[in-house]
This record gives sequence, C-alpha cells and structure tokens, in this order.
Amino acid sequence: MVLIGFRGTKAVEIYKSLCYCIILDYFVDTSVAPLRQAFVETENPLCSNVKWSVMEATECTIYFKFSNVEVKNLEVIQPKFFKTIQDELEKGLNMDRISAIIEKKRLETLNSLEDSPHEATSGEVIGHILFGVNKEELTQRLNKTKQLAEAAKQNEDYWKGLMNELIAKPCVEIIGQPSKEEKAKLAKEVEAMIEQRRKELGDEGLKAKGKELEDAVEHNEVEAPEEMLSIVPIPSADKIHFHNLTMSSNYRSIDEPTKVDLKAFPFITELDDIQETQFINWSLLLDTSLLKESLKPYLMLWTELIGETAVKDESGSPISYEEVVAGLERDLLGYSCELGAVNGGRFSAGSFPEMISISMKVDRDSQLKKYTQGVTWLSRLLFRQNLEAERVKSIVQKVLNTIDSVKRNGRAVCKATHLKMIVKPNCNTYNCLVLNQEKILKSCLELLENDPQKLLSDLQEITSHVTQLKFMRLHLTTAVQRFESPEQVQTPWLQVFLNTWSVTNSAAGGDLRADYGSFSVLKTSQLMKTPDEIEVKSAIVAVGAVESSFLVQCQFVDIHSYDHDDIPPLMVLLEYLTGLEGPMWRLIRGLGYSYGYSVHLSVETSSITLALMKATNLSKAYEKAIEIIQGFMSGSEEFEEMTLEASRSSVMFEVIEREKTIGDASAESLMNHLRQMDKHYNKNLLKKVSQVELDDLKRVCQKYFVKFFDESSSFCAITCHPSKVDEICSKFACMPDGCQRTLTKFESFDHVFA
Repeated sequence: MVLIGFRGTKAVEIYKSLCYCIILDYFVDTSVAPLRQAFVETENPLCSNVKWSVMEATECTIYFKFSNVEVKNLEVIQPKFFKTIQDELEKGLNMDRISAIIEKKRLETLNSLEDSPHEATSGEVIGHILFGVNKEELTQRLNKTKQLAEAAKQNEDYWKGLMNELIAKPCVEIIGQPSKEEKAKLAKEVEAMIEQRRKELGDEGLKAKGKELEDAVEHNEVEAPEEMLSIVPIPSADKIHFHNLTMSSNYRSIDEPTKVDLKAFPFITELDDIQETQFINWSLLLDTSLLKESLKPYLMLWTELIGETAVKDESGSPISYEEVVAGLERDLLGYSCELGAVNGGRFSAGSFPEMISISMKVDRDSQLKKYTQGVTWLSRLLFRQNLEAERVKSIVQKVLNTIDSVKRNGRAVCKATHLKMIVKPNCNTYNCLVLNQEKILKSCLELLENDPQKLLSDLQEITSHVTQLKFMRLHLTTAVQRFESPEQVQTPWLQVFLNTWSVTNSAAGGDLRADYGSFSVLKTSQLMKTPDEIEVKSAIVAVGAVESSFLVQCQFVDIHSYDHDDIPPLMVLLEYLTGLEGPMWRLIRGLGYSYGYSVHLSVETSSITLALMKATNLSKAYEKAIEIIQGFMSGSEEFEEMTLEASRSSVMFEVIEREKTIGDASAESLMNHLRQMDKHYNKNLLKKVSQVELDDLKRVCQKYFVKFFDESSSFCAITCHPSKVDEICSKFACMPDGCQRTLTKFESFDHVFA
C-alpha cells in the first residue's frame, strides 16, 4: 500500500475542515471521482481502492491511502497523484458535483440526527472538549447544516484554492512493500531476543518472573464484592419502549391494516409505517434460488455491476456509467446492492443468501421528487441495462485486485475455509468465497478477451430471470401520515417501476397478475451439507502474512425456528461464558492466550460457533474453552445467580440494540417478515430472556454442548503462520479425551480450493 499525508487544518478551523471534507470527497468518493478514475476505474488499475482520511489533532493530518498496489507500481503512485489533482484543477471543477456532495452531506447530517443522535452529538462534544477554545466553536460543531449552507455559496476559485493550498505543503509518503526476507529476519530476531532473555534470567530468574506473573493474574482476578453489583436495580423488561412501527403486507393475515393499497402491487410488498422518520427507505429483494446453476457463479459480479454500468433512459437514449454514478450520488441518500437480504458484502453472502438485496434511501421532499427519481433509477438499473464489455472488464479487474489482501487476512481465510468445508457447492454462499470468485473472475476476463458477448448474454439472462415479478419482494419504510394521501406512497411504483417493467417485458406479454407464492425464502442452514457429507472435519491452513492464529468451529443444532424455546436460555448461557469478567474473559483473554473469543448461536445457520481470534497460544486457548464448557456441563463448575443476572441484562441490552435506531427497526422488521415473525418478536424475546433461571442454563448446556468438541459432530478450521502448523497439529491431537482433533494440513489457502 501507499500512504500520502499532509498537515491539514487546525482543529479550531471548523468551517475550513468541513470544506476540506467536501473537496476531498469530490476527488475520491465515487467511481467518477478524479483519483478513482485515474487509479482504479481503468483497464489496468494501479490499485484496488483509494480513500482519504483525517487524523484529528490540534493540527490535523490529511492522508490518502492507496490499497493493493502492485510492487511494480509503488513508485508511480505519488507523481500520478499530484498530476491527477493538478490536471483536474486546470481543467476546472464540476460545480454540479460539488453542490450534490454538499446536499448529500446535509441529508447525511439530518439522517444521523434521526438514526443516532447520541453518537452524532457526542462525537462533536468530545472533539470540542479535546480541542475547543470557546463556546462559539461548540456551536459551530453542532450546527453543521448552517456550515454546509455557507459552503454551498462558495465559488470554484475557493475550492481550487483549498486543494492548491494542500498539495503545496510538504508531504510524507509511506510505502508498504511486502518482503519475505524481512519477515524471516524479524522472526529470527524475535527468537534470538527470547533466547537471550532466557540466558540473562537463568532458571531462578525465570521462576521469579513466572511467580510475578501468577501473582499479577491472581490480583487481577479478585472479584468485586457482590453487594457492589446487587445494589444496582434492574428495571422490568415491560418498561422498555420500542419504536412505534406499523407492520403491513399484502400476503400475511397477521400484519396490521394500512390505508395504502398494497394489493395493487403484483409482488410481495411489506410496508413499515414509522411515524418518526422523514426519509423513505426501501429494499427490493430478488429471488435467485431457481436461477440456472451455470449462471449462479456470476451473481456476485452482477451485484458489483448494478449502479456502476451504463443504462438507458425512458426514451431509449444511453446514459453513461459516469452519469449513472453521479445521478445515484445526487438523488439518493443511500444505495447498496448485495447478495443476501442483509449483511452481505464482497466475497460474503449475507442472511438468506439466495436473495439479492437492492436498497435505496431518499429524502422525503415536499414534491416527492427524490422518491420518484429513486424509483426511476431502480427501474433503469434493472430493466434498462446497457452493459459494455470494457466497463465490465474494468470492474472485474478492480475486484480481482482486492483478492490478495483478503488472502493475507487470517480471519477471512479461516472463515472462508470453514464455509468451504460445510456449505453445499454452487449455492450463493459457496460461490461468493474469495478463491471461488478468483477463478470465476479470471474466467470472465478470458471470456471478455475471446467471446465478450457470451458473458454479456449470461449477465443479461440473470437480469431477465431475477426481474420476473414473481421473484421480487419489496420492503418499504416511511411515515405514511406525512404524505398528502396514501396513494402517493404507491404512485412511483405503479406509474414508474411497473410501467417500465411492462414496456421492457412487452414481448413476453407483460403479465402483471399477482403471484405471491413463488418467492423462496431459504436460510443458510438449508444450504449446509449434512455431517456425513462433510469430508474434512478439521483443517489447518498456513498463512505467511499472519503472526497470530485464528479458529472457527461449529456444531449444527436442531434449532430451525426463531421462536424455539431454547433460544433465550442459550443466549444467556453464551453470554455467561463469554461476557466481560466471565470465565472465558478471565481464562482465555485474561491469561493472554487469545485476544478475541466468542461463542455464538445462529438460527440462520442452525449452529453454535466457537471463534478464537488473534490467538498467541491457540492450543492453550482451545484447551481452556474445553475446560470451561465441560466444567459447567459436568457440574464441577456451578452457575452463580449474580453472574446469571448480569448475563440476562447483557442479552437484553443486545436485543434492544437491534432496534436502537429507526433504520435498525426497519431492518429488523424486514428480518421478521423473512423469519415469519410479527413485529413483537424482539419484545417477546426480551420477556423470555428476563425469565431465564439457573436450571435453564444447566439444561441447555448439557443438551447442546455434550458433543461440541467431538470431531465426529463439530467442524473446525484454523489459520496460523506456517512455522506453527506442526506444533498446533500435535497439541490438538493430544487434547482431553473426546476432544482430540486430527487436523488436515493445507500448505496455503490456494490448496484448500485446489
């Protein structure tokens, strides 16, 4: 990577700092920004991404980060960086883009105040405490919309002056170049240092240091008096207030009535009426479960292309990809396209992974222009695509350039290896895995060189399939009472979206009849192999770029419904085991064996998963996990009422956090539709959690963990430095009875997918 940094504004120059944020976004924020165009969005990208950031201090630092730069291009970055900026300044700035960026920042400010006012205000207050001088500066910090209104009045010369002032300053360039020789040298130096220290201390000195460490650990583990915790009253779950949300749909009888005619939609439509919001948010879900197997590998690429390629307008005239990107940036407050209903990403399908989710958020202006424009953009992206081979090639190359950094990430490699072991081939979760995508994208490059029309036809066939009305599902969130009439909620969808669909599907008859029964909702658990189908039960992968070790281990459990009676006690049990100052905190992190640890229940995958992250001594951390869980399971360790009470409270807080903001409440409502639960799901879960007792913990611990460490029923993936592979294999083979593991060795991540 390459970092280029400058001294920026003083912390007290609040308005100027905000203006720098605007002009830096202009140069970097989207694929049409000058630096992204020059370094990323080209046939031969120099890096996979470029970002800017600020380190706030009395005098701030502004720096640009260029990721995944090929070694041969490391020295090219800085001169091209300055030339790109100077060329753009000489050519003249696009003031329409600057105006759009300012308007978006205004809306983002309002959105942050609606969604997370505590975080939006506390950050500014903390900044003032650290760097502020007077009350007026705090007022400036908290009045960002006023500052943005001032920025909107500035002319082109002002913005040019800011950038000229920045690049005229001395800069610092940091080049991060990988070196196997340097890595080996450092490893030897560490070993030599340890050996030298052993000699210096001698046997007696080592014993003394060991005793010193034991005494420190013992002192650190002295527990607070129970009365200190018991005097804090725990309020009843009944006193917790949730967002006022009315949940309606056109296909479920359990939902609430609405004045909006949802039956006018020829596909499943869900409406969340949240009175507090001033924005309109929607997610269009597309079902890919019946897509031809030969096309499924291209779905991740398809999601990358949506919003980044050319389309046609309503008259059939082409709109370039630059205009598409600029238009989405101008007209939408938020936009995403990903595999999975929620929490998807590049190389990772989210929950309910056989869906594609296209999400948009717009301001609800008085004329509803943004709403209509947002639906218009969605219609163009889906029904008026104009794919071009050169643009597809550029995006394929850009994604390929990010793969090397993923392969150097121990956590990512561990997770991908684990999924490769347990997930059925050719589902979206499997196809998304990074090394599968590397092969798929390289084959795409070959097609683009030899037969581009074949790939473009396949991508178009994906579009034709997923845009059938029976494979669509709309989730819409807004405040209905803020519209002049309920009909205005549905108007853009009926007059723009469905009209565009009818025109583009006229050759096929353009049938608008409703079909609410064809949309499939498949959980990840339905895409898992059976235990008998899993060939490699335990794997260890060597990753030369990591020093610490990572482990992911899961066991499938018979929990398939979201209202299963064992979910609340299991959630409390796992919090009991992993919570702050709990058994794992003290005996795994507290003893320095592993920085990160977790035990997690997922109804989506019907599994319980143990994770150890950034472990310095993975074998010891794993052994302690066995000791802790088996201790409670056998009864040699007793569950305590005080810790149970703390665990219940922590789980209740976790459940409340799911609906902390309006956006969170909307996302949870979408999930509740997919879970086939009503809007009171989390509220009911809170009550059940508050009623968990000690006997419940004992019961679920014995029920679900009796074979958790048995290699025949649980599946484990480990990543570590090559020098640690043999040692970890040896230690895992000698774990306590019933917990031994025979790890299958892979010399590298590539060998896992060979």
